[in-house]
Amino acid sequence: MKIQQLAASFTCTLILMALPAQLVAISVDSAAESLEAKGGKIKRNKDGKVTEVNLVEADVTAADLDKLALFPELTRLSLWGAGITDNAIASLEKNSKLSTLVLENTEITGEGIASLARLPSLKVLNLRRSTYLDDSALETISKMPQIEQLILLYNNFSDAGLEHVAKLKKLKVLDLRGCTMVTNEGLRPLKELPNLQRLKLRCPAVDDSGVEILADFPKLRGLWLEDCTVTDDGASHLANHTKLDELYLFRTYISDDALSALAPMTRLKRLSLRDTAVSGGSLHHLRNSTDTLTNLDLSETQTDNIGAEHLKTLKKLNRLNLWNTNIGDTGLAYLANLDDLRWLNLQNTAVTDEGMQSLARLQKLETLNLSETALTDIGLEKLADLKNLKSLNVAFTQVTPEGIASLAKKRPEIKFTK
Repeated sequence: MKIQQLAASFTCTLILMALPAQLVAISVDSAAESLEAKGGKIKRNKDGKVTEVNLVEADVTAADLDKLALFPELTRLSLWGAGITDNAIASLEKNSKLSTLVLENTEITGEGIASLARLPSLKVLNLRRSTYLDDSALETISKMPQIEQLILLYNNFSDAGLEHVAKLKKLKVLDLRGCTMVTNEGLRPLKELPNLQRLKLRCPAVDDSGVEILADFPKLRGLWLEDCTVTDDGASHLANHTKLDELYLFRTYISDDALSALAPMTRLKRLSLRDTAVSGGSLHHLRNSTDTLTNLDLSETQTDNIGAEHLKTLKKLNRLNLWNTNIGDTGLAYLANLDDLRWLNLQNTAVTDEGMQSLARLQKLETLNLSETALTDIGLEKLADLKNLKSLNVAFTQVTPEGIASLAKKRPEIKFTK
């Protein structure tokens, strides 16, 4: 790999040495300016060297990508769209210091992946929705031992492809969300990844047996089981993962019984139980996360005022999503104890003007969503004391333009959504 890196660097150096120093500077600046003119975003280091290029919102051609060879210090590149093909990315091998590469919604094939194998510094590879790829691409990637993060969302990879992924011994993060051909069997070879810390799944074919397999992943710190066919029985295996700091169980088949598995988890920082059958009474199982939990998503659950009472001890919470739950004004009185709360979603809940007095105690609150509630101008006025509030959504409420104007006069920095 060192020989390849030196060769690529030497090639780029020859290109630049062939030009006078002043002309090189002009060429680099001109290339950067032309990419920015097309909607690209450029970042430079303290020496003025281009280190990051984001062309996700830019309409670029293969000729534009050839200009990247003028940026020998480039470490991060983001590309998007059908115009990104194998030929378009072939010249990237000249960027030997490239460590993060995002290729989303592209038309690259296995041939294009083969050219990426000549990037010796590449550690993070995002191939989201590059659907012309198949398991053979993962075989090529398996020969890139330096890869630490592999993002494969919404692609056509199967269990067979994960056998190749299992050879990436430095891999720390693997995102398989939307890879619907992955089943329980595909998880087995991943046990061979000694450094895997975060695994993201949105795979309907993964069920309770798959969660049992994951019990043998001792270094896991983050686990996503979105849209997986996981029930309370499968969730019981999560009790072994006492070191998890992130857990997402979005749209699984768990209920209150599953939350007992969370009780041994003393390091949880982020937890999502969205769109599950969890109700308020089981939230007492989060008591061991009092000093760590900062982000909690209970949206589309049966969480009620009883649940809010259990939440009042989670003093570190700064983000709480209660959209489409059974929370009412009584529950808000408990939430008023969450002194660090900065983001709160109460959309489509039973809160009224009466509860706004409780919300007014949340002095660090910056973003508040009260859309689809019974809020009126009377309740809105009670929020004037929220000195840090920057964003307030009152769409589909009884709040009037006059009510908004009155609060805006006192708090002009608030951005209203109506």
